[in-house]
Amino acid sequence: PIWSASGPTHDGFFKPDILAPGQNIISFMHNDPSQPENSAYLVKIHPDYSKTISLFRMNGTSMATAVTSGVVALVLQAHPELTPDQVKYRLMATARPLSTPANGEYNGVFRQGKGRIWAPAAVWADDLPGDGAANVGMDIQADLTHGWHWEDANQDGLVESDELDPADMAYHYTGHVQRALTQDGKAVVFFVEDGAGNRMILAGAWADSGRWIDANTLADMGIVWDTNQVDWANSVVWSGDTWAGGRTWAGGRTWAGGRTWAGSQTWAVSLVTSNYWVNDDGTVERPSAVPVLHVSDLHGTAMPYGSSWNATVTIRVSDGQGNAVAGATVEGAWNYGAHATCTVDTNGICAIPSSLVNGTQVSQLHFTVMAIIHDGYIYDSHLNSDADGDSDGQSIVVARPVPVPMFVADLDSSVAGNNAPAADGTVWGATVIVRVQDGSGQPVPGAQVDGTWSTGSPATCVSDGNGQCTVVIDGLFASQIDRVTFTVGNITHAEPLRWRYDAALNRDPDGDSTGSAITAIYNVAAPPDSTKPAGENTNLVAARLYLPIVNK
Repeated sequence: PIWSASGPTHDGFFKPDILAPGQNIISFMHNDPSQPENSAYLVKIHPDYSKTISLFRMNGTSMATAVTSGVVALVLQAHPELTPDQVKYRLMATARPLSTPANGEYNGVFRQGKGRIWAPAAVWADDLPGDGAANVGMDIQADLTHGWHWEDANQDGLVESDELDPADMAYHYTGHVQRALTQDGKAVVFFVEDGAGNRMILAGAWADSGRWIDANTLADMGIVWDTNQVDWANSVVWSGDTWAGGRTWAGGRTWAGGRTWAGSQTWAVSLVTSNYWVNDDGTVERPSAVPVLHVSDLHGTAMPYGSSWNATVTIRVSDGQGNAVAGATVEGAWNYGAHATCTVDTNGICAIPSSLVNGTQVSQLHFTVMAIIHDGYIYDSHLNSDADGDSDGQSIVVARPVPVPMFVADLDSSVAGNNAPAADGTVWGATVIVRVQDGSGQPVPGAQVDGTWSTGSPATCVSDGNGQCTVVIDGLFASQIDRVTFTVGNITHAEPLRWRYDAALNRDPDGDSTGSAITAIYNVAAPPDSTKPAGENTNLVAARLYLPIVNK
């Protein structure tokens, strides 16, 4: 990628030392959709890179540095006695060469150094020399004492070799990489020389652009070397390991025979020269003496709280034989940036709840297991699994709670006379009892029933512990109105994430209403009429009549 510099340096050192993942890396960065001004700066200018609430996709050496720092932390945790130079040696000695893609992007040691960082080997390899050092021959004090002095004669902002002060350069140590220009000035080759004077060509580049030349092109160019720069009388070879096009490049290891590596290349000697092997798919073959643990199940539940909700993830930890592991500490993170831990019980199970989130803004939460820690065990995330398939064993998505339907399960009405007679005739009233339940037949307490009487008057009641509530209308004159209908308009609940009204489910088992409306009839002249349409009630048993008194 264009953000990674390639070597060698002007003073003859290999560059880079090592590779680390740095492209399309997903990491944490604060993103607040409800208040964008509180989001991180990069989220504001690149909202398209934000994957979720607090996950962000980035590229570059900043991301590769974080990966490398994490590996270094693991190395020091396992080997706290190492010096910085020894840590660097360990990273480089256990790195894996990166295969060359078709476009030759990672051609040669100057694009990948020792290869890609390989954390398992860097941490666990047990056959590396105790005095191994990466910065052999470096004289830091010389560099600190004598700075670089140069004059940018061509004003290109770069340090060219002919712009350096030779007298000052004498104070500096230099690397082993040398360069030579072709006779036509079109290309530069980089080489090292052994004690016998044999030169090993490591790579070539176009002189004008600095772009690398693949091995086939370099070999077929018909290059004529400028013998005034270097004596080519001694043998020149493409050295060491297989390079692009079937040639070889420096490093001393071959990719022929032995264990296979990604891309169908092979090597004869493992770089992970310890008592186990890291396979091409990333799985690790370890001796039975090193027990492993992993996630064997992730389960998520959601719980509503008014207009908010939260998620709880239950984690089960098992060993390589599927047995529960007690006492392990699980570290995880929610997608909104919060980290949390829990310690598993004797059944290997623990739970991590999320914070409350806004139910109208957040439809799902993501939880990822970051690590599992237990003395005497090694966490192997490649073994993570989930038998019931609701996660991949590493991460799980918990959806917002789905509200349970509630509906009218019964409407009953009764009529009665008023407590006092009216001057112009009988006065009466009606009462309707509403029962609200869910699909399993359980009563729903706290449901607010809003409806309307046929007279135009609104009515509201809230269900009790039995799911029932009552609406009443009175002051009706029998001479003007002999019937009144109550219609349920809506049912709401203080916990909208738990309950939702479904009018299509309204019902009435005794048939005296439609489940959504019921009519109460007051009639003093006729007995109850069983021929009345469903939804009408002419029950006069509860009626109390008040007739006007006539004085004679």
